[in-house]
Amino acid sequence: MSLSKTVSLDGIWNFFYAPQKFTPGQSLLPAVELFTGKMVTPGYWDDHYELFDEEDFFGLPARFNPDYRKPHFPMGHTLTPHAGSSFLVGSGYYRKNISADFTPGSRVILTVGPAMWGCSVYCGGKLAGTVTGYSVATDFELTGLLEPGKDNDLMIVVCNVHDDGEAYCRVDGSHDGVDYGTRPGQHRGLAAQGYQSERAGIGGGVSLRITGAAAFKDYFVSFETGKPHWHAETVNAVGKTLVWKLFDNETLLDSGSFVCEADKFDFFRWNCWLRPGCVSENWSN
Repeated sequence: MSLSKTVSLDGIWNFFYAPQKFTPGQSLLPAVELFTGKMVTPGYWDDHYELFDEEDFFGLPARFNPDYRKPHFPMGHTLTPHAGSSFLVGSGYYRKNISADFTPGSRVILTVGPAMWGCSVYCGGKLAGTVTGYSVATDFELTGLLEPGKDNDLMIVVCNVHDDGEAYCRVDGSHDGVDYGTRPGQHRGLAAQGYQSERAGIGGGVSLRITGAAAFKDYFVSFETGKPHWHAETVNAVGKTLVWKLFDNETLLDSGSFVCEADKFDFFRWNCWLRPGCVSENWSN
């Protein structure tokens, strides 16, 4: 039998900032001695200057939104500027040594975010994954990278130097996707517009989840004729028994178990109505 365990990594991280865009596989990772600042998760850089505003990297090299201008009314009726603030632009490097005890064969997943915009994760100097997004958290597989019972060097790189297709082109043609001299973002998504806009950081926090060899990759519930329809995608579940329970706060609503015949499956619970609560699951051989 295996139960999942989630450990929060939120709090203070060692931090370094650089104005350049970070590109996984091309950009070099900063040396350990450069992490002289601090940053908090969850949080956004521009809300926590006090954690690194005395560091040399936040001096003259720091770069801010080049299109920011103080709001002024009245304004022209056409070609009005996109709302934005004077946010910090570049790449932020979060670093922390972590130690976790788990049995060999366990799966280890790091959940980050949502991070604004690009996010790359390194464990022991090895790339665990990279993603560009801003609306939802991302899971990074650390299985095989994070060593049990040892201090592991974990680094998260967040970069908001990004362009997604020239959504707000300048009339003078100066916006051509170049990293410098143009807007750092140009994003269409509503979550990234307005005065909070493209400022960088990690919302939602960072956590480490440890499971047995069998674990969920994804699951969700839909309704068909008023009945809960469970959809699940798993890893290493074939031949193992899934034991599940559905709670409404402390009240047990329903439970069951079955042997998994595939790593992707769905099933109905005809006598169970889904209410606000949580699902608890474990696996047995």
